[in-house]
Amino acid sequence: MIALAIAIIIQGLDNFHFVRKRIRQVRPPHNYMPPADLICPCCGLDQNLEENLRPLLAQDYPDYKVIFTVADPDDPAVPLIRKLLDEVGPDRACLVFAGPAQNCAQKVYNQLQAIRQASRGVPILAFIDSDIHPAPNWLRHLVDPLVRPTVGVVTGYRWYVPARQNLASLTLSVLNAVPAGGMGRHCLNHAWGGTMAIRKEHFDRLKIADVWSGAITDDLTLSTAVKKGGFRVVFEPKCYCASRDALTWSELFEFVRRQFIITKVCKPGLWLIALAASLQYALTFWLGLGLAIWTAWTAHPAFNFVWPIPIIIYAFGLLKGILRRINIFLVLPRHKHDLNRATWLDIFASPLTNLVMLFCIVASVPTKTIIWRGIKYRLHSPGRTEVIRP
Repeated sequence: MIALAIAIIIQGLDNFHFVRKRIRQVRPPHNYMPPADLICPCCGLDQNLEENLRPLLAQDYPDYKVIFTVADPDDPAVPLIRKLLDEVGPDRACLVFAGPAQNCAQKVYNQLQAIRQASRGVPILAFIDSDIHPAPNWLRHLVDPLVRPTVGVVTGYRWYVPARQNLASLTLSVLNAVPAGGMGRHCLNHAWGGTMAIRKEHFDRLKIADVWSGAITDDLTLSTAVKKGGFRVVFEPKCYCASRDALTWSELFEFVRRQFIITKVCKPGLWLIALAASLQYALTFWLGLGLAIWTAWTAHPAFNFVWPIPIIIYAFGLLKGILRRINIFLVLPRHKHDLNRATWLDIFASPLTNLVMLFCIVASVPTKTIIWRGIKYRLHSPGRTEVIRP
């Protein structure tokens, strides 16, 4: 268990140095910015929706078009989208009504219909979620690594910024920071659907439309197809994006548990790694702490061997929290004030937040059914999703 903790620390240090190097790296001189279609599926009124969508229409990129896509014209987001379209005109953005999904997640179906109905056949397809706030040069940085022929998909990642300083929202920020800190220059990266870009030729060659036709998730299935095709999933730290949200405890558990159910079905190996890492941390720290207290109370001679264990494990968690926070303050400096309380929680309360994570992972074991944006799905396999409607 100590060996696993050391391996996690080594990976954390690697992520720390990689992120800092990429953030400070001057953009390469190749100036690779081919025409792109930027697809943004929407559903309902996310917090700060207008604040999130406006930057999509003002990217520092020479030739791109935003394709907003919703399930039906009655979606609450439609009036806002129409207002934005009136401001920029049809050459910069359009709106696609996808209709109800039958065999895949509604979000995935919206993206597929956006490509089929409104794509201009340009070299680059980029995807973004409606609940994140991108910087003006976000699209430029996202497309940049695709100049290399070995790169299949480029991804960024979200960083939850608590919109309300309640404990559940702060805990979500901490839990999300754990996988965010696991991205790097290694081959274990997985794309995140809220920020990713792929060459259209790779999208067609790898038959991603067929892969998505029965999928519950766009990113994990895309990552699998890209790697099977012999390409790389590249993480671009310059594409970290803030996502402001405020949750209750029930909403937090529902959200995190849903992520692990999807991961369990689509990427069981990744789910097992998360379970093993969370379980070993909990067992080593809490069992070690209990044994240290008991041996101290009974004056047992094993005390001298037991007491360092929880301290070492706690120190590892503290170090990883510090590394994560140093990096995110470098990437998203304007959100430092709102992240302060989550920072303290991330650094000093890792044994407690890890228990929340472990609880959500274990709670994902007995079921393959989720509710996402008001729609119920039963996940049979990565490529087979049953949509259960009233």
